[in-house]
Amino acid sequence: MAITLYGVYRSRASRNIWLLNELGVKFKHVPVIQANRLANPAAKDAPLNTTSPAFRKINPNDRIPALQDGKLILNESLAMNLYLAKKFGGKLAPRTVKEDGLMTMWTVWAVTEVEPHSRR
Repeated sequence: MAITLYGVYRSRASRNIWLLNELGVKFKHVPVIQANRLANPAAKDAPLNTTSPAFRKINPNDRIPALQDGKLILNESLAMNLYLAKKFGGKLAPRTVKEDGLMTMWTVWAVTEVEPHSRR
């Protein structure tokens, strides 16, 4: 089954788009915009957004990104990247439990220590 990524570049989906491209994984990209960026996300002509009923079937938490791989749906960008690295990673995948622990450690470090500063 093909990978489908829901989100837009100007969101945390950029992490997943970057990794999927880095891994050479073909994927379907479905642009889903954050509802708070729209004047009226419920308007008939509103683009697919995080409060659209179609998207809420993918992620009832109303957040992007979301990744679908067959019947599996993941909704946190860094968890999605850990999954993708382990599934398709080749040289980017952990080869041992130790490497997996280090990959997880640095991922958690990035979200807790780096991201708050990058958002300022």
